Amino acid sequence: MDNLLFYYTNYQCFITLNNNIRVYSLIYIQEKNLLMSAGTEYTIFWNLTNILNPFITKIEAFCHGKNAFQILDKNRTVVGGRDNIQIISIEDKKIIKQIKTEFLIWAISVVENKNLFICGGVSNDISIYSTQTYDNLGIFKECHEGRIRGIYLLKNGKIMTGSEDKKTKIWEILFEEN
Repeated sequence: MDNLLFYYTNYQCFITLNNNIRVYSLIYIQEKNLLMSAGTEYTIFWNLTNILNPFITKIEAFCHGKNAFQILDKNRTVVGGRDNIQIISIEDKKIIKQIKTEFLIWAISVVENKNLFICGGVSNDISIYSTQTYDNLGIFKECHEGRIRGIYLLKNGKIMTGSEDKKTKIWEILFEEN
């Protein structure tokens, strides 16, 4: 048993990327071996196939505390922070859309089959946005009694949320058909 414990506590860092900022969220794009880190002032792109010089570029942040990062599709990511959501082009490595929000975003989940992403954070509300037009499609008010810390899309299409109110809830979002 002692060897097993040693096995799990023995680790080695083989690369350190110097962000020069606090990192609040990361996302890895496997097809491109690309790492994106977001923090207080920048979103930074790293090419992990070039270990000797992995830095590619950085994008200035227009919001601090970019805590939530998700892949929208093969061309775009979404990152949320204080009063702002940024849609970033992976290929062009630039912000293609900024969305003003009502609160600091701590959690984002993408609903691919409905072309939506859902946000929560320093509010007890959940906001829904279109991945096509970036319009705010609605805000569900007072979903929790505390700040929402996590949103996750379940395989059955339901949304799971967790918050500082010590509750986890599962939601079924009902969409009106046109």
